[in-house]
Amino acid sequence: MVRGNGDESVILIGKNGNESIPDQSHDETHFHSTEVSLSPQDEETGTPSKSLRRTSTKRRKQTTQVIIILSLCIICTLIWFVFRIQIEYRSFKLSKSKSWFGYSSNSHANSLLKLEKYREQQQQQSESQSVFIGDQPVDVEQMLNTKAREIERRNVLEKLALEEERRKVQEQKELLLKEKTYFQHHMQKQLTKHRGNPHQSLTIHENRGEIDEDSVSAAKFQGIQGLGYIDGVQIERLSFMLYRIVQNYSIRSVAIVPCDTVVQWMPSLLNRLDFDVEGGMKSVRCVYPNGKNEEMNRIKMKFDEESALEIGHVVVTENEQEWNHVLSGIDLVFSWNWIQKLMDGKVWSFLKMLNDCQVKYFVVNNNKSIKNTRRKTHGIGEINLRAPPYRLAEPLKVIGNLSKVLEENEEDSIQEKIKKGSVQMLVYKVCEMRKELKSQTETEFDDESESIE
Repeated sequence: MVRGNGDESVILIGKNGNESIPDQSHDETHFHSTEVSLSPQDEETGTPSKSLRRTSTKRRKQTTQVIIILSLCIICTLIWFVFRIQIEYRSFKLSKSKSWFGYSSNSHANSLLKLEKYREQQQQQSESQSVFIGDQPVDVEQMLNTKAREIERRNVLEKLALEEERRKVQEQKELLLKEKTYFQHHMQKQLTKHRGNPHQSLTIHENRGEIDEDSVSAAKFQGIQGLGYIDGVQIERLSFMLYRIVQNYSIRSVAIVPCDTVVQWMPSLLNRLDFDVEGGMKSVRCVYPNGKNEEMNRIKMKFDEESALEIGHVVVTENEQEWNHVLSGIDLVFSWNWIQKLMDGKVWSFLKMLNDCQVKYFVVNNNKSIKNTRRKTHGIGEINLRAPPYRLAEPLKVIGNLSKVLEENEEDSIQEKIKKGSVQMLVYKVCEMRKELKSQTETEFDDESESIE
């Protein structure tokens, strides 16, 4: 160790710590990085000063920072190099796919570029097609699509309207064809009659569209015309109301009990019903209770002359099985001026028979002013089904105004005027005629041993 003289002596410490270099004329520039002035205590102990240690620490930190920066640069270089290798490898794989798909490695990128350009063109075109209504932009393409949908909807509606019109025209054609067939049928019938009786005049009312002696309207049925009154009953109204009953209640099968009381007008009515009822009449039967074959054949011939409809003619006896066979499955039974000729017990048996055969509807003539007291005395005669002992329920329909209005100078008695002026046609639903009909027996009447004629 060298002690200084208190002036500006400088000591350079070597590796072994015992070498000293005297001060060289204060050359601070040359020895600035290695010179350290020592305090008096340092000169005695020979240890580095605090400033020297601080300088060494700072240098070590700088060296560490440089090393870290160099390491980061090397890592980034390696990452970049690896990334470039991956890109080159992908390019190599795409170039090898040329033999598989027939296009170059750049075609995929080109396709993507083309797709992007196409989208840009579509967007520009859409923007160029936009117009402004006020301040609001409107897409022309959207407007055109809306207009096209509106036109399509209108076309569909027009098509539906045309189909509906075509359907109506077809229905009108079918109706005209039916009327034509009906006219030809009656014309042929008139010609046949005229050939059989040359002296009979052939009448055709062309101005009203009516044909034959019944004057049946080919366009709209108004009842059998030309017969006037039969037994005090207006046939035109009677036939028209029966026609409406068959139409309103969808009747397809009819049994007439008996036929001899309506032979003058029933064939023409059945012929018209078969023409107007949808699908035609399914079944028509003429029933002759305890009749004779000669009578049946005579009436059958009359029906065949007047009507082209196939009608079954049946003679029945008192056997209930025969009645069940004839009336089974019938929609409507029409009886005119027949039960008036039966005893009370037979009338009741007939009504019960209708219920047993499950007939749907029953149409019968009735006299509302009769109290049935005359039948107690004479056994037969005009009948009132609403009065005792029958007391049938309220009918579905009550049709009046069928009788002829009698004049004062006519020779009929007061009783006959009352009888003829009160004729009704009652329409019953058989199952509702009377609640006790199923359980009722014939013992309630005086003629309990009688059966149906």
